[in-house]
Amino acid sequence: MTNVYHLAGLQKPDYRTINRFRTQQMEKFLPKLFEEMIHQLIEEKHITMENYFLDGTKIEASANKYSFVWKKATTKFEAKLQEKIEETYQQIQTITDEEGHELSAQDETSFLTAEEKLTQIEKALVEKVEKETNGIQLEEDVQVRKEKRRELSPVKKLLKLVREDLGPRLVKFKQQKALFGD
Repeated sequence: MTNVYHLAGLQKPDYRTINRFRTQQMEKFLPKLFEEMIHQLIEEKHITMENYFLDGTKIEASANKYSFVWKKATTKFEAKLQEKIEETYQQIQTITDEEGHELSAQDETSFLTAEEKLTQIEKALVEKVEKETNGIQLEEDVQVRKEKRRELSPVKKLLKLVREDLGPRLVKFKQQKALFGD
């Protein structure tokens, strides 16, 4: 930065001054300066003009800090996702136990993969929402309908969580793990 001040006579030119100089004064000299530089490079044999290509293609870069897949982070977040799936599975198990149904035998659940658990969770939630929605539609008392809707709201939120968050994240982590290899 000190070199710029020396060139400017130790003055601090405004950006408008620099821009005006660049656009008005240098505009006349730049093509000639570029041509002379090319000729000098050819004379010193730094370049040859045998194969000359000019490509104006512009390609958008995709190298920001969020475009990379980090194995450590993916593994950590996948473990948290597995815990969340297990927690959701236990919530659904509690709901189905209250109704007298059994989602799956306890011994079988320990061998289920996360995808299988999510499928069972989604299936149980869809069944519950459909059953309760039909019950609400058949109910004639407005207050009872409101109460049933209020009771159904957490189940619908769980279903939305499974469909829009847990499932897609599980697929994303699976794809990222495939990229890692060994």
